[in-house]
Amino acid sequence: MNILPNIARDGLGTLLPFTIQFDGLHFGKAMISGITSTAAYGMNQAASQMNQAAQKVANPHQSMDNYTQSRVHQSVAQATYGANGAVIRTADEMVGTLLDIVA
Repeated sequence: MNILPNIARDGLGTLLPFTIQFDGLHFGKAMISGITSTAAYGMNQAASQMNQAAQKVANPHQSMDNYTQSRVHQSVAQATYGANGAVIRTADEMVGTLLDIVA
């Protein structure tokens, strides 16, 4: 097993760019950053979808079909937001695990 860490933190405890080589596999900030960036984008999209659906639900002049469709969109947005949050938590756990392996 070959672990070659290059890990640093700034004075605030923020993880600085790093790479970890583990049996020929490279893990690094770019991989984790890409995962969290994609999940954060998904959360923003879900929040936007939720806001749009909420505005439609609040409209008293819409038909019952539109109301029902808007409520479904709210449920989908909520599930999407939660799923992307889980991705961010998992990425955070991955970094913690990698740091535990190196430490």
